[in-house]
Amino acid sequence: MYQLFSVGQLGKELSRRSPRGKLHTNFRSYEKADGFMQPKIADKEFGDDPRHIQSNVEDNAKFIIGVLPADQGLYKPTPQNTFKCIGSGEEINFAFLNDNFCDCTDLSDEPSTSACNTGTFYCTHQSKRSPSSIISYKVNDGICDCCDGSDEWLRATLPEHTLVPVDKQRGIFQVPCPVNCIS
Repeated sequence: MYQLFSVGQLGKELSRRSPRGKLHTNFRSYEKADGFMQPKIADKEFGDDPRHIQSNVEDNAKFIIGVLPADQGLYKPTPQNTFKCIGSGEEINFAFLNDNFCDCTDLSDEPSTSACNTGTFYCTHQSKRSPSSIISYKVNDGICDCCDGSDEWLRATLPEHTLVPVDKQRGIFQVPCPVNCIS
């Protein structure tokens, strides 16, 4: 009880003493969403679908960002509307796919998010030699890791104080991502 009281008192004292400064504006750069601190969204190209599925107009198929084209079929719902975890075989409700929480022990239920920080995100642009992927904790972090920028599909804006001027980026690109793919 004493610790809670002390933290509460400290918070009141800090808010009373400190003028609106860097600390307050830095926190305003982020919004709380679904219990997580998430960067503000600059442009929602993919709509409000929580599973981050984009429509493919040509063949009306569903394409899940972060999944290799050859593996897209593994991300279809079963007749019972469940998702079968790829490595472990566990079954979870299909609504839990890409819900920002790791439900499968093999981490396969979060291909489009950074929820499972040791998972794999496959870039949309793939070279013919080997699959291009990043570790999933880098998804939507404001730094362009995939040559096509597909890892920054939320187009999150970084806080002002962290932005590096374009002329000083030297191969590290921030949102908005340029396309730097070599076929």
